[in-house]
Amino acid sequence: MKKEDILLKTQYGGLDEREANIFLRSFGIGGIVVCILAVVFSVWEVIHGKTFFQFSAFVFVYLCATDFYMYKNIKNKRYLIIGIFSGILTIALITMFFARG
Repeated sequence: MKKEDILLKTQYGGLDEREANIFLRSFGIGGIVVCILAVVFSVWEVIHGKTFFQFSAFVFVYLCATDFYMYKNIKNKRYLIIGIFSGILTIALITMFFARG
């Protein structure tokens, strides 16, 4: 094994580059599935005349955390702006959930 391969493997906690890429993409796919499920539950609640704020809050807090993490590591202002707006929306949705309970 080459020196570069050993360094790369230790950087990703024992995963090679392909495994690390698959590992990271799995979180993105998992997030997409959670968002789709939240939309399905929200539509169901609206059809039955109930509030859907809690499911929307899950989606936006996921987006907020992802964007702030991206901003921390990439330093692109776009991620900061999106993170702030999705954070504000998350707080508003949680507030509406508890207010309308």
